[in-house]
Order: sequence, then C-alpha cells, then structure tokens
Amino acid sequence: MEFVSIGGLLPGIQLEDVMIGLSVCRNENLADVFYRLQLIEAYGTGMRKIVGAYEKTGKTPTIETTANAFKITLPNVNYVQPYLYTASETAAEGENGEKQQVMMIMEGRGWFTRNEVEEAMGISASSATRLLRKMIEDGVVLREGKAKSTRYRLKG
Repeated sequence: MEFVSIGGLLPGIQLEDVMIGLSVCRNENLADVFYRLQLIEAYGTGMRKIVGAYEKTGKTPTIETTANAFKITLPNVNYVQPYLYTASETAAEGENGEKQQVMMIMEGRGWFTRNEVEEAMGISASSATRLLRKMIEDGVVLREGKAKSTRYRLKG
C-alpha cells in the first residue's frame, strides 16, 4: 500500500529528522483534531511505530522524499510468495511434475486460471491449455466458466 503526501517535507527538515521523531506540523488544526479524536497518540511517534511494526516480518517499508512529495510504501506482511518450479525443473520431472506444479500454483486458493499456469511455468498458452485439458481428462481438476472467466479447481 502506498501513501503519498503532496508538499514534501517542510523546509529545513530531512527524512532522518522525521525518523528520530521530530514532528513539525504542516497543518496544526488538522493535527489537533486527529489528536482529540485519538487517531494519534503523540506527535512524532508514527514513523518509529511503522518501522517497528515491520521489525520481525522480514519486510521493510520504503520511504521516498522529494521537494514536492513524501511517499511511504507499506509491504503486505500477509503475502507469501509460493515457490514455483521453473520450466526446466518440471521438464525433468515430465508430465507428473507439470501436474504437481499446477497443484502448487493453486495451493491455498483452491482455483487458478490458464494465464497463471502460463506465467508460473513459463509455457505458451497452447501448452498450458494442453496440460489443463489432460488434467481434466485424468479427473484431477474441474473447469468452471467460459472464455475470459474460465477458472480451474481441484476435483472433489
């Protein structure tokens, strides 16, 4: 998720100042309203709390500043990149390896699309279609929908 604040940091303030807790309000009235609504606990604590919240996640927020803007990007700590076999790994395993890779693509979700199979395996649309057709014939997956809304899911 990205947050962008137009206007950049106030003159004389650098990113390092903000990171150690220096707080200079651009709009005192707005800050006061947020404080009274208990949307902020104390001035100058937000950046340290954000960085601290990511401390044990292995992910780090990125902060960019220019003279005209301030941007913070917060990574999704709940997203886990699944391991996907490369085309060469699956080629070595043959057809069973390809089927296994398709199963890994949909793991945790229960469904997938032909495009996802193409991208994950690095194969063409026709190869992905052939593989999925074979998996349907073998009773491994079911096809749902038509045309662009076609999805595949495990049978059973």
